[in-house]
Amino acid sequence: MDEEIGNYPHAKLFYRPEEIAFRWCHLMALEQQILRDVRHLQGFPNRKFKQWPCLDQKLEILWDAIRNNELLYGSLGITVKSDETVDPRYLTIRHTDLKQWFNQYHPLDKPEFLFTDIERQTTSALTIDIYQALLIELEALKAQRDRNQLLLEELKTEREKLQQENIALLSRLRTTSPPSERSEKAYLRLIGAFIDIMLGHSPGGNAYSSFTSQASIISVLLAHNSGKQGFTQRTLEDKFAAAKRSVAGSE
Repeated sequence: MDEEIGNYPHAKLFYRPEEIAFRWCHLMALEQQILRDVRHLQGFPNRKFKQWPCLDQKLEILWDAIRNNELLYGSLGITVKSDETVDPRYLTIRHTDLKQWFNQYHPLDKPEFLFTDIERQTTSALTIDIYQALLIELEALKAQRDRNQLLLEELKTEREKLQQENIALLSRLRTTSPPSERSEKAYLRLIGAFIDIMLGHSPGGNAYSSFTSQASIISVLLAHNSGKQGFTQRTLEDKFAAAKRSVAGSE
């Protein structure tokens, strides 16, 4: 362990939280001066370094990790149980535990007092590779999102078109659906009654209309409804015959 510590500048076997903060913020050259300036404030983590916000930030991160049992700590270099209370003035963190914490919770941050140049350069290279890979993946996801958005708009348009077609088909179905047998008989009786009236005479012997035969009625209907569905010579003759039978009571 002693040989390993010798490979890192400003490294120690264990550190107080403020010593880690000074190293993490690259303020080792000012450590003694800063501590003299705030010597009237006793104890950590209550000490505040208002002129050096980096120190306060790093200390806050460290104490948060300690409170949440993310970072092993001890008293004067001796590791204690995670739930054991230690006077902040004597609380320490071992070099190996601190390095492990950085690797797990701050993998992109490699302070030089914990990591060698090779370790930090490797991390930087890996970071660039990861960043580039993530950037490529992000662009691919954006392109896929745009394609999905376009497809969604096309599907919405297609759905609206199908809804309109469905409405039209339902409307046609309601208007062209065949009548029930009972309705069909009622229509035929009505047609038959109209034919009898149009070809009939009053009690005084006067004709109710100028039509003299069923054929003449069909002729006029064909003339006024040429090309319309259901208005053909054969269809009208069949309907008229069925209507006469219905009125006569044969159906």
